[in-house]
Formats: sequence, structure tokens, C-alpha cells
Amino acid sequence: MRLIVFIILCFSISEALASSLDTVNIYLSESSISMKKLKKIWFPTPGMFSYSPTNRQDEIVTDVSIHYFKVYDRSRHLLLEGEKTKYQCLKGLVKFYYPNGKIKREEFYRIDPEFDGTESNAMDSIVRDFDATQPWDTWTYYNKRGQVKKTIVYSVVKLQERNELCETVTTTIFGRHNEIKSRQQATKECRKNNGS
Repeated sequence: MRLIVFIILCFSISEALASSLDTVNIYLSESSISMKKLKKIWFPTPGMFSYSPTNRQDEIVTDVSIHYFKVYDRSRHLLLEGEKTKYQCLKGLVKFYYPNGKIKREEFYRIDPEFDGTESNAMDSIVRDFDATQPWDTWTYYNKRGQVKKTIVYSVVKLQERNELCETVTTTIFGRHNEIKSRQQATKECRKNNGS
């Protein structure tokens, strides 16, 4: 019985280790890629771009491996961290930091299902053409004291009367005492609902 429990435990540990991502530290002083180019690589805008790596750090950033990245500035302060896809863009939760180490903002990116090649349901099919990653879910912005100053929620709303799915953006501004100062909702794009 103990042997079976031990084998199951070892299997669970090895499976967890196999599924965890390697964390790679990128130091801007040791990389020839400028922060501006890093942003273009990891947060692509519509259209194509290319970059030729010149050193080992650059090769790690631009290769097809999937890593969890921590990017540091020249003073060794953590600037941002997040998971990199094989397409060189960050996905999921991406965290940005102030030089004092406090969280500056949290952004969430999803991969365009068409770009990723995976099946998706109708609610996920509202995507901007040619974007590898796109904003999704809740983005939270903090002041230097760690208080939430703004949230932006990216979501899809189903409009029954027009049989459309609409991508919406809801922005909420908070005051000094965490009270809501303003809230605005905007519709960015609507498409016919071909699903149910």
C-alpha cells in the first residue's frame, strides 16, 4: 500500500514539474533588444514585424519556446512578468511594476482562437483580424501606494434583439477612498451570432 501511495505521489510531482514553465530573467542592460522593441514583440499590433536576435538573451525572447518571463530594467528593478507563447507574445495575466516594487497594473491577454488554431465557441469568436493577442477580462491599474485607481473590463455581451455578439469595454475610475467616481461602457465591435 505504501509503495502504491509513493508511486502516485512521485507521478503527481513529476507531472506538476513537467507542466510548470521555466522562468527566464531578462535584463535590459544585457539584451540588445530595446524596451520599445520588446513591447512590439510581446504586444503586437496588426501587421507583421520581425527582429533579428544578436545575443543569447535575444534568442531566448524570440524563439518558439514557451517560458515565464521576468523583465528587469538596468537598475535590476522588476518591470514586468508573464508567460510567453511560441509566437513571442505574452498571454494570460501580465504584471507590471513601479520601480519601488509595488504593482503598477495587471493586464490579461488571450490568444486569438483563429491565430492559435484551436476550436472556440461563438462567444470567443469576436476577435480583431490579424491580432495575435488581445485584451480580455479585467485590467487593473494601481497608484504608487498600491490602491486601485482604474479598472477596464473587456467582455462580450449577447444582444438577443439583434442576434449579435458585441465586444464591450467598461472603464471604472476610483477615488482616493476606493469609491467609484465614474463608469463608462463602450461597444467596440459587433458580429452576427452564428451560434445558438
